[in-house]
Amino acid sequence: MNSLRLRLILLLSIGLGAAWAVAAWFSHVEARQEVDKLFDAQLAQSAQVLLGTTRHELHERIEHGDDVLSVSHEYEQKLAFQIWDENGLLVRSAAAPATALGSSAPGYSEAIVDGQPWRVLTRWDARQEFMIQVAEPLAGRERLPHRARPRRPGW
Repeated sequence: MNSLRLRLILLLSIGLGAAWAVAAWFSHVEARQEVDKLFDAQLAQSAQVLLGTTRHELHERIEHGDDVLSVSHEYEQKLAFQIWDENGLLVRSAAAPATALGSSAPGYSEAIVDGQPWRVLTRWDARQEFMIQVAEPLAGRERLPHRARPRRPGW
């Protein structure tokens, strides 16, 4: 009789452990997808803001010969952007290479920049005159869950 109880407890424990592990894995996958959607929305918003100010800023920068924009703040996530027209690269951030971050096809893609994987959004303005590419390192997305964990006192 004792042996039957022991087997039943063991089977229930194994079953509950397996169910917990599967639920934890699905929760992790779903959370990861939500984080990716959040970062993609941030890239899209950055691209929209840059496209909204492109015409005026580009004319001033081209007249002064400045093709690299420097953006720096200690809490800012590294972001690279490029603005292109039919003649080539017009403006780029300091973190962006002089070559295209991705293809000219609109949408999201991944690219290797300085040996690191980056998420790239390519978007065209309403008149199809300017293409903007906004990118951020994927490493920032990987660090988010680690930064979001609450710390225990004394750690």
